[in-house]
Amino acid sequence: MKKFLIFRTDRIGDFIASKIIFESIKSNNNKNTIDVICSNYNQSYLKKYNYINKLIVLDKQNLKNYFSNILKLIDTKYDYLIVLDGKRRSFIYSLFIRSRKKFIIVKNKNLKFLTNLFKYTEFLNSERYSQFKNFIKFLNLIKIKPVTKFNYYKDYKIKNNNILNDKNY
Repeated sequence: MKKFLIFRTDRIGDFIASKIIFESIKSNNNKNTIDVICSNYNQSYLKKYNYINKLIVLDKQNLKNYFSNILKLIDTKYDYLIVLDGKRRSFIYSLFIRSRKKFIIVKNKNLKFLTNLFKYTEFLNSERYSQFKNFIKFLNLIKIKPVTKFNYYKDYKIKNNNILNDKNY
């Protein structure tokens, strides 16, 4: 069993695009735990996934929230910390969290000096390949076998079996 902390503080669509990473981690070993640092935007959506152990909301408008969450996480040790959203605020926040291995997915190499200094493994999210292929390459980097088939809504708890009941459209 391994403990993963994944930063996904962007929008719901970004989580859905990266769902192969979450499902692959869980299918690799069902006892793996996945904690997610999310935003206010995607919190209500992410909490409906069964395989997410814990959600920590990172409210960029609330400095008190930053510090209280760091204090909650400071005693927890993770096997893998993955800054999946590539945001600088997530990188800075992740510096205070203990983990055996730290990864950051970036679109350019602007953070190279800092990622080397703090011993992060950097993965370049290349525009030459689709997001799906980039995520499969990332899974290979962390030695997690990618799932071959997956359903974007697997493990999603839908109220009353009708997805339209969750939101007013």
